Amino acid sequence: MVLGIGNPLIADDRVGLKVIDEIEKCQDCKSDVVFKKAYTCSPDLLYEVETFKSLIVIDSLCTGLYSPGTIVESEIDIHSETEWIPTINGHVFPFQQLLQLGIKCGYQMPSRIKVIGIEGQEFNQFTETLTYAVEQSISKVVDRAKQCIEMFREEQACPPKK
Repeated sequence: MVLGIGNPLIADDRVGLKVIDEIEKCQDCKSDVVFKKAYTCSPDLLYEVETFKSLIVIDSLCTGLYSPGTIVESEIDIHSETEWIPTINGHVFPFQQLLQLGIKCGYQMPSRIKVIGIEGQEFNQFTETLTYAVEQSISKVVDRAKQCIEMFREEQACPPKK
């Protein structure tokens, strides 16, 4: 599954949704990949991602650590416990903690999770227009998501030897 998270009405927060729109146009990605948009990181997502072997999440970042448009990737290990730290953000739950909640509730969560984040610039303006720097990063994120899809396909076709 490739999951784009964002708010379609808030400038750079919508980039995850925009990437899903673009990558869905790719014909070779459609055969065995499910594309999904989510507007929040709520417990309802557990139903959406349950039973998928791998998950690619695309979302905007608002860290202030990177230049707008910078692409940041990470893998999530949901079996590594994280401390619950209440935060105020655009999501109901931090994503890793949401998936850990799913495991505790008995859901079968994906074993491989790749997060591709795009540092945003504007998160306070109601508009369907991305800032220039974020708009320029979309084709690179689409290409990287396609590479991750292929990587996950290869891993599932040839599981590691025990």
